[in-house]
Amino acid sequence: MKASTHTITSKKKLPVLLFHKIGPDGISLKKLESVLHKLNQRHFSPILPSDFAKKSPLPARPVLLFFANGYRTFFTLAYPLLKKYGLKAAVGLPVGLIGKYDAWQNAEAGPWQDLLTKEDLKLLGKDKNIYFISQGIDNADPQRMDQANACWQISESKARLERMYDIKTQALFFPKESLQECTVSEEAQTHYSFIIQKGKRKNFLVPAQLFLHIFPVRCSTWIWWLLFKIKQH
Repeated sequence: MKASTHTITSKKKLPVLLFHKIGPDGISLKKLESVLHKLNQRHFSPILPSDFAKKSPLPARPVLLFFANGYRTFFTLAYPLLKKYGLKAAVGLPVGLIGKYDAWQNAEAGPWQDLLTKEDLKLLGKDKNIYFISQGIDNADPQRMDQANACWQISESKARLERMYDIKTQALFFPKESLQECTVSEEAQTHYSFIIQKGKRKNFLVPAQLFLHIFPVRCSTWIWWLLFKIKQH
């Protein structure tokens, strides 16, 4: 029987598996591989933000794999697994901290991790299965940012990615409540075709009637529960 295709509408939600650190306070490498293996085994089809604009329907079981915050462990640990299973993934980049470390977190939150370097980005950029998403400049606390700063981070991150790293992206991950306000949303859409934006009830809204339902994946996440939930979408 031929697999059906999947068209996103306002009543549909595209599942997003959100990964943070690889380690004790995130997800173990063993657990990550188990998740990727099960996705392959169950015939889920990872897609990229660039697929949203294509006229052809999405595959029958689409899912977006998103590795947030641009940790270097994505390149050293996660990327080899993605290649092993032939999967696509999106990577979030705090543009002003490329080549540095995750200085936004509290010291009590665990050891700081190095972030992706310019050389890493150059190598990853050659792979069509990897897509970069801007996370602003410095991953600043959204609760401490006014609209003027939010707009600046949006435009500046776009400019730096293109001019400093030769990266063209159409997606923005900027989890700030004020992005729902008209002035900031219009500014964002001037620079990005797709906006992954925090909304109510943990839904993520993208223009053109596309809704993303985010599932954070950690060491404690039960894989069979995860597969059941994303299958419902």
